[in-house]
Amino acid sequence: MKMSRIIQEMITTLPRPRLATALALVAATILTPLSSSPALASAGGMERKPPLSRRLLAQGEHQYMMRCSRCHGENGDGNGPLADILDPRPRDFTSGNFKLRTTSAGALPTDEDLFRTITRGIPGTSMPSWAALPPELRWMLVYYIKTFDDDFADPEYDPRQSIVTMPPRVPSSPASIARGRKIFEKNKCPDCHGRELRGDGRNNLRDEWGYPARVANLTRGWNFKGGSDPENIIYRFTTGLDGTAMRGYEERIVGEDRWHLANYLASVARGGFDQEMIFKAERTAKKIPLDAGAEIWRSMAPTKIFIQGQTIVEPFWIN
Repeated sequence: MKMSRIIQEMITTLPRPRLATALALVAATILTPLSSSPALASAGGMERKPPLSRRLLAQGEHQYMMRCSRCHGENGDGNGPLADILDPRPRDFTSGNFKLRTTSAGALPTDEDLFRTITRGIPGTSMPSWAALPPELRWMLVYYIKTFDDDFADPEYDPRQSIVTMPPRVPSSPASIARGRKIFEKNKCPDCHGRELRGDGRNNLRDEWGYPARVANLTRGWNFKGGSDPENIIYRFTTGLDGTAMRGYEERIVGEDRWHLANYLASVARGGFDQEMIFKAERTAKKIPLDAGAEIWRSMAPTKIFIQGQTIVEPFWIN
């Protein structure tokens, strides 16, 4: 489809409040070449993104209203019908504050950053993984979410200009981990995360909107927002988690010290996180024992089942 036809269809079909932003996003896509993403661990299905089009935006709106609006709100302001009963509250997309980024503190996330967050979810919150969605649907959501904040369409705030450059990878080793522990202590990280990294330091923190902000227990691998491997951890403390009490240390922790700290944090994290929550059955000709302590059960892969309340807030009366 020719770009002129895409623009014409946008003018005739998109709601006025989103039209200017959508057109500017198209212009940004045309005028700005794609930059290479930083070397991160796989986000699971990170295919090359499709070009922005009216169809993607329209279908992105449909997917958003169906899957995201109950928490993030129809206007993307974080005030969906479930927001008041969620802890932490859903993110306000209109504010420009995004937690998981490869860009400097205060900068917008790249499209790839948003795609990774949608794909992985945010463990420890109500934001689930949408890895089961086809990649194209996830890209539709990326494009539509960007229409909530006009800064995404302003070349002055192009996040690709703010991607943080990391030094060459430093392999994990006992010496690197020991150095990372010293860096952790030097920067007073235990004040919040605790001496043993169990999140038992300061307990009176609040986010930018005045809501309680709980410090992550870093000994639990599933509490690492964005991934518990060094390639992802390094971006969390370097860029910070905008809108939270976790500031960025881009200016304070530099060079190889970033990798030493990332290696240390990865070394204390225990366990991964599986949000699939799907029972995996295996066929067997043997008699299935009723004893929970039987040997056969110890040989089976465990499945995490997380308990959460049903949605009983208008208009989502689910029972």
